[in-house]
Amino acid sequence: MSDNVPQFLLTLACPDRMGIVAEVSRFLVVHYCNIVESAQFEDPVSQRFFLRTAFCSTQGATLSVLGESFEEIGFEY
Repeated sequence: MSDNVPQFLLTLACPDRMGIVAEVSRFLVVHYCNIVESAQFEDPVSQRFFLRTAFCSTQGATLSVLGESFEEIGFEY
């Protein structure tokens, strides 16, 4: 990717359940974003899920546009 491609870091923490990584990945693909690094884990004691994903927008999407679009997923999880 070129240096002028917007790059972002998404972090989230939520109750653990199936499908979180798939939903975040689907969101990024639909919004023409490329994942460049990702890490996730579940804490079995608290039953919470943690995700850190670095990605870039191949179409130049802004943080405000992506954030607004991501709200629905945020509320779901």
